[in-house]
Amino acid sequence: MNTASKINVLGDPDAVDSFAACLSAVMQAWAKNADYATIEALTGLAFSPCYNKSEECVGWMMDGESAHRIDFIGRALGFAAERHELSEPLEGADVEAYRASGTLPLCAQAYFDHIHQSMVQGKMILVETWPAWSVLTGWNEDLTQLPFSTTPGFEPVVSRIYPPIRARTSFILTNTSSVADPAQICRETIRFGADIASGKIALAQNTFGGAMYETIVSVSRQEHMCPGCQESGCLGRTFKRMHDGQQASIAFLSAAGPFIDGPENNKRLNTAIGYYSELRDLTAGYLDWASTEKKRDQPAFRRQLADDFTRAKALHDAAAEQLLSLAASI
Repeated sequence: MNTASKINVLGDPDAVDSFAACLSAVMQAWAKNADYATIEALTGLAFSPCYNKSEECVGWMMDGESAHRIDFIGRALGFAAERHELSEPLEGADVEAYRASGTLPLCAQAYFDHIHQSMVQGKMILVETWPAWSVLTGWNEDLTQLPFSTTPGFEPVVSRIYPPIRARTSFILTNTSSVADPAQICRETIRFGADIASGKIALAQNTFGGAMYETIVSVSRQEHMCPGCQESGCLGRTFKRMHDGQQASIAFLSAAGPFIDGPENNKRLNTAIGYYSELRDLTAGYLDWASTEKKRDQPAFRRQLADDFTRAKALHDAAAEQLLSLAASI
C-alpha cells in the first residue's frame, strides 16, 4: 500500500492549525513519534495568537504562516522538505479550460509532473489549499480530482474553493532517519516562541503578541463582533484556535524541564506555564460560543468579554516576558 493512502488528518477544523494537523498525519503514517501539540509548538505560532491584518473575518485572522519553520521542524522530526512553487497559479478560468482540453500551461504541467514523480518515489506532499492545508493521498490523471485529506469536514469546502489543482505552494517531504539533538531543538523552539509571543517577529501580513486579544476587546464594543461578516458567530472559531495554541504551548513547555538548566531558568519556565494555564482556563469559558453568543446584546456580557480579554492580554504579555528572559539565558 502506498503510505500516502494511509493519511488521515484529525482534529476539530475550527480549532487546530491545519498545517500542523496535516504534518502530524504524515508523521503518524511514517510511524514517527511526533504528536500534534509538539508540531504546533515547533511552528512557533502556538505561543501567540496570530493576527492576520489582511483578513476581514475575525474567525480566520489566526490562520497564516504556519509553514514558516518547516525546515526546522524537519530537523526536529526527521524529514527533509522541498518547497515547490507554481510561478503562476491556476485561476478558475484556467481550471475550466483544463477540464475542456486536458491541457495545462507548460509551467503548471512541469509543476504537477514533479509532484507526481515525487509521489511515485514514496514522498509525501503537503499542499497549501484553502481554507485548510491538505495532504495528497494518491494520484489521478484528472488533476481536478486529485485525492487529498484535510481537517475533518473541510474536504467539500476545499474542493469547491481552492483544491490541490489551484494550490500555488506545496512541500515535498522525504522521510529521513536523522534528527537533531532534542535539547537544542527545545532551546531553539523556546527562543523563536519567545520572539513570536512578544511580537518581535512579524511574518508577511501576520503579527503576533497581544494583537488578537486587543482585537477581541475592540469588537466587543462594536455592533457586529465580526465586522467583516456583519455577525458574531465567527468569533467562536477564534476562541477555539486560541485555546488550542495555549494547550500546545503548555504541553511543550511542560515537557521542556529536562532540557532547562538551573533553578532560575526552571522558575521562569514554570511561571510561563502558569500564565499560559490561566489563559487556557480563560478561553475555555468561551468555547461553547454557540450558546454564549446568545447574550451578545447584553451590555453586561459585552463588558465581561472586554474585561476578560484585557486580562488575557496582560497574562499573555507576562508569559512573553518570562519566555524572553528564559530564551536569553539558555
